[in-house]
Amino acid sequence: MGAVYCKEDSQINPLNTTLAFAHHAQKQGACIIRNTSVEDIEIKKGEIRAVKTEKGKIAAEKVINTAGAWAPKISKMAGIDIPIKPRRGQLLVSEEMPELIKGTLLDAKYITSKYSTNPENKEGEMGVGLSLTQTQAGNLLIGGCRQFSGYNKSTSYYAFQAIMKNAVKMIPFLKEINIIRSFAGLRPYTPDGKPILGKVPGIKGLYIAAGHEGDGIALAPVTGKIISQIIAGEATGIKPEIFKENLSLKRFIS
Repeated sequence: MGAVYCKEDSQINPLNTTLAFAHHAQKQGACIIRNTSVEDIEIKKGEIRAVKTEKGKIAAEKVINTAGAWAPKISKMAGIDIPIKPRRGQLLVSEEMPELIKGTLLDAKYITSKYSTNPENKEGEMGVGLSLTQTQAGNLLIGGCRQFSGYNKSTSYYAFQAIMKNAVKMIPFLKEINIIRSFAGLRPYTPDGKPILGKVPGIKGLYIAAGHEGDGIALAPVTGKIISQIIAGEATGIKPEIFKENLSLKRFIS
């Protein structure tokens, strides 16, 4: 058995982080329209003209598709198919407990399941792997799985059992704790496990930044920087051939 200790790794609250990003964007002049569905994208002569929402049309010469697992639905409005699929993850929350763990504990299966699943058994098909961390309040967050279930965000008792079975195998004392709730979310999966960034071929003014799967909260700052550089016509510092092979939508276009 082996292990890797990453001393500088850390964790953040994704909700607070998102709100902080939004707050600072507004300080820079951004206007955030909440609770508004996008219904269509207006394109004329191969160029972006506007985004149509349930509350009206917003004129725009540049549009960035950052809809995560829902990015394919937005791209479809522009007549573009992108290879992103929703991949459900589930997480269990324990009762509040004394400090038991610092940082985040991951097993190898949690990391490798992003790139492959084992269809030979139900647990492998679900991409079950251990993710364990503790909140400031003392709750243990126990994960997780990676499952293709469409846009179904409900939790399942089988996943609950599979996650806890794997966790207890690694950390036996977990069988003594009480789980108070569980929740699920959708990760934006791509076939090669890498995000899709940059211009959308064939439509001037349309960009995409999606497909980060479970790494989006960590890669958000650098993703924003890269996309802003591309739109502004600035150098990203990434060699064009490397960008095309690893990040561009063009890598999926034969």
